[in-house]
This record gives sequence, structure tokens and C-alpha cells, in this order.
Amino acid sequence: MSDGASPTQNGGRRSIDLLILAAVGAAVLLFLWFMSSGQDRRLQTSPLGFDGLSIWLTENEIEAGTFRGGFGLSPDQIGLRILPLYDLDLNTRRTDPSTKEELLFQQEEVDIARDVISQKIGDLPSLVVLPKWRTGTRLTGLAHPVLTAQQAKLNTLLSQIAPGLGQIRFAETAFTSFELTVDGQGLQAEIYAAQTIDGPNCTPLIGRRDAMLLARCALQDDDADQSSVLVLSDPDLLNNHGLRLGDNAHIASVLLPDFADGTRVLIDYTPRVWMVDLDVPRREARTWADLLQFFAYPFSLLWIGFGAVAILFLWRSFVRYGAPVRLFDDGPGAAKTVSIGARARLLRLSTHAGARLSDYLAARLSDLARRMLGAAANPQTARARIDRILRRRNPDLANALADLTARIQALSIDIPAAEAIALVDDLETLLEQIAHDT
Repeated sequence: MSDGASPTQNGGRRSIDLLILAAVGAAVLLFLWFMSSGQDRRLQTSPLGFDGLSIWLTENEIEAGTFRGGFGLSPDQIGLRILPLYDLDLNTRRTDPSTKEELLFQQEEVDIARDVISQKIGDLPSLVVLPKWRTGTRLTGLAHPVLTAQQAKLNTLLSQIAPGLGQIRFAETAFTSFELTVDGQGLQAEIYAAQTIDGPNCTPLIGRRDAMLLARCALQDDDADQSSVLVLSDPDLLNNHGLRLGDNAHIASVLLPDFADGTRVLIDYTPRVWMVDLDVPRREARTWADLLQFFAYPFSLLWIGFGAVAILFLWRSFVRYGAPVRLFDDGPGAAKTVSIGARARLLRLSTHAGARLSDYLAARLSDLARRMLGAAANPQTARARIDRILRRRNPDLANALADLTARIQALSIDIPAAEAIALVDDLETLLEQIAHDT
């Protein structure tokens, strides 16, 4: 059988298949990216996130935004970087929860290294926001003291960020108010289940010396560009959950632009350093000549092997989808050739054409029996079995074969060659009809 599709149609079909495969691959990659980053986005938009702060500052005509990684940052246009922490131990990786109860009481959600924190607060003016709530608060939407982080772990985190930040203290009352005056205006920050610090190297901005909610703490790293860092002991002053309490939102819109010196406020969620060092000289621009190194030894061996495989693949594909290979050169004229050969033989044997024609009939019926009955064909019973099959499937052909067989068997030995050739033609035509119809 031959393929009726033209090469143009086959090429179009292959192009469509490639487009479908590319679309499926892109969809899979997009799905994997979405699934890998979905938890972070849920955290950032949850009551424990800070996306609401970015929206609030923008609505108050303060340049602000969030950063989730993916490209380098330039320090030129960033006045204050807010670093919300969701990790209580900067030296070890967290353990994934295995039960629902462990998930609800999980205290850490995003790992970040100690060196990353040190570099971030040393590169830019930064506000470090300490963690407070467990994962159960994000999942249930309930803020309860039982879901706050452990005090010992919070103290360990303070010592890892910088020395001299002191200890964490928990308020004894449910709600704690912190009063402050900004531009002659009295404001009141309200925090539920407040946690404060009492660092000796810190100056209180909101709160008292022994209970600071927001403080500026000195850094003792001589290599850092910044000499101090802002520390917010309780994230509920600025997160999505706490902005709606007291004057917290108003305090954020007043203090943060002042800390940023009127430039951009950036909320940095990433656990990596994305800052670009502008003092490092840039490398020369890439050119197409740089690609030549990938064709030099030993990569040249790989390209040679790839080329050989590609040639073999293309050759095999052309054989597979090209024109069908003809196993034999015989065409529809093969049967006619046999017929002509039979006629010539009968002419040479025309002196005993009747007897020869009977033998020819027996041979052709035996061949027909093998084709119809397979290896089980028996020359003695073949004629009867063929007749039964034809009677059941096509009685007209059965009657025609019976008549022609009777005529041939009734012939005399010496018959004219023309009559013998005509009977051979009738026999071959009839056998061809039987072969196609059955």
C-alpha cells in the first residue's frame, strides 16, 4: 500500500506536531514554576505577609514595591529595604512537617542563611522584621498566643542577626499600645500579644528601652557599608494582619518614607542576595565569536557525534515517511504473463490439447485449494471443498466453475488450439473472480 498524503501535507503535519509539543512543554514548565512558587505567594498575601503594606504606601503616593527575585537590584534607587523573616535559625535548614499537627505548629516557613542576612543589612539601609506567628495562624486565620514562636528560638535568632540586640520579651496583656509623636502629631500603635526587645546596642524609636517595638541597633561589622540596622520586634505593626489596628497604617506611611529619605521602599522576600555591585567593572559585551569556544576540542567530538546521529535520523525518517519500497517489480501484468505462457505451452502441445488442458485444470484447482484452504488442502477432496465454499458464498461462481470444469473434462484429446486457448482464458478469468470474491 502507498501513502496518499503528499510531502507538503506531511511537512505541515510535522510542524503542527512540533507546535503542540512545544505548547505542552511550555505549559508543564509554567505549571512547575507556579507550583514551586505558590506557597511563597500564599505567605506574602496571607495575614503574615507584607503585600498590603506595599499597596498602602503606593496609595499614599509613596514609592514602594515588593521583590521576589529573578533579576539584579541596583542600590541607587532603594532608600529602605524591609526584610521580613520567617526563619528562626539562620544556621540550619528547617524540617518539613510530616503531619497536620506539625504543619499547624511549624515555626519556620522560608529558610535564609546567616551570611545572606549579614550581606543584605550591610549593603542597604534595612528594616529587619522578626517572625512571630506559626504556620497555623496563616492556615486558620486565627491569631492566638499558643501560635506564637518560642521565646528561646527568637533569642537565638537575635544573636545570629547581630550582637547586642538583647532578648525577646512578651507582653503580659492581650493588647499593648505604644505611643509616639511624629511631626507634632500623637499616634498610637496597637499590637496584639506584643513581643519586644531590650537590646543594649539599640535606641528605641517606638517603645521604652526595656521594651522596644521598633529600634535602631548598631552594627559591629567593619566591612558593612551601614553602621546600623532597624529592627522591628513585632511584625504586626506592618504586616497585613496588623495594619488595620490602631494607627499602625498611619505610622507606616509616616515613618517609612522618613527612613527611606524620600526614595523607594522595597519589601524583599528573597532568601538570596540579588544586589548588583556597581563598583565592579563590567565585562566586555559578548560577541558571536564567543560561541566558537563551544565548537573547539573536546566539544568538537560531541558535535561530530551529534551530526552523525542527526544524519542517520533524517535518513531513517525519509525512508519511513517516503514512498513505499517495492519488494517486487511485477505489476498487474504478472497474471497476464502467466496466461500468455500457458497459451504458448498449449500451442506447443496442441497435438494433445484436451489431455493437457485437463491436467492444467487439476493443477490450477489444487493451487486454488491451497490459497483458500491453506496447508490442509487435499488434492483428492479439494474440488468438493471448494465447491461447498463457493455454494455458500457465491452460488453463481460455483455454478460457473462446475460448468467450466465439466466442459474441460469432457473434451476429446485432439481439440483445436484456438478452442483450448479460449478455455484457458475463461478458466483464468473465473479463477481470478473466485480469488477476489472469496
